[in-house]
Amino acid sequence: MLPYSPLPWPLRWIVDERRRDTGFMMLRRGIEPSQRPIFEARAADHRLIGFTHYGPFPLFHEAYDGPDLGHTPQAGWERPEVQACEAWAHCFRDPDRFVPQGKPRIFISGSDFVNEHATWAAAFGEGRPAKRWDLIYSCPATWLNEVQKNWDLARACAMRLADAGARLAMVGRAEAPGLPRHPNIEYLPRLPWIAMMRATASARVAFVPNWWDASPRIITEALAVDIPVLVNQRILGGWKYVAPETGRFFEDEGDVVDACFAVLDAVSHPRDWLLANGYGQDSTARRLAANLRALADPVRGELTYALPTSDPPRDE
Repeated sequence: MLPYSPLPWPLRWIVDERRRDTGFMMLRRGIEPSQRPIFEARAADHRLIGFTHYGPFPLFHEAYDGPDLGHTPQAGWERPEVQACEAWAHCFRDPDRFVPQGKPRIFISGSDFVNEHATWAAAFGEGRPAKRWDLIYSCPATWLNEVQKNWDLARACAMRLADAGARLAMVGRAEAPGLPRHPNIEYLPRLPWIAMMRATASARVAFVPNWWDASPRIITEALAVDIPVLVNQRILGGWKYVAPETGRFFEDEGDVVDACFAVLDAVSHPRDWLLANGYGQDSTARRLAANLRALADPVRGELTYALPTSDPPRDE
């Protein structure tokens, strides 16, 4: 086996509770030519699990793979790294549209692995912050973020919400051009993670107009700090976290105000619901381990905990 080392973004180690190598790795997007040597070396001594974490991957999509590929979306299934995956951890309502058939499917998303303890400590470690906003939305000012987090819809909805009296924080937009101005909208710079968790806890609702987001961590992080969510009905992943106890869906700027005030007026228990339904880092790691055991003959002994990570495994 090669010495452990950092991996390119598409790959993740899967480690056990002691951060030891399990013999499994995750693939969360296509492999670039420059990344292929390390992919092939690691795939030679690890079993590969596909992970629907990056837009509609494993399908091709111009926003994620470039506009000039000349491929149909399903041609993404023919990539050798996709064919090498022996199972798929997915987020989709209709997995047959997105994931190759004939392989086991695991209904687990990257956002399921939210560390509810670290998130709570980040939000409330310095005391419970006062509520400053009714809604908070995050979209760093890059083209891909604006596609994934649906900036066009967010901007249209923000004005409707602000006109209705709601106060909004829009994180990552402070330096972006062409922002709609309104006294009820506050634009903030991109925030470090701890500051973002504290800002989330300073809002009453997390606003998630995202569409192509397969693993919207902002939803589970909001729920983990007991903040309900207002979520685009068309979101690719993350729809499974929306329940009467956690928030509401909306369709567009036409119904977003009513949906927003329904969330604000509701009695919700987001954190309790999140943990009771098996989400959180430890619970999800144990669910993933159980699914990997079902693939038969695990490479590394009794597998009871399986956590994707960018950190190289320990040698012990």
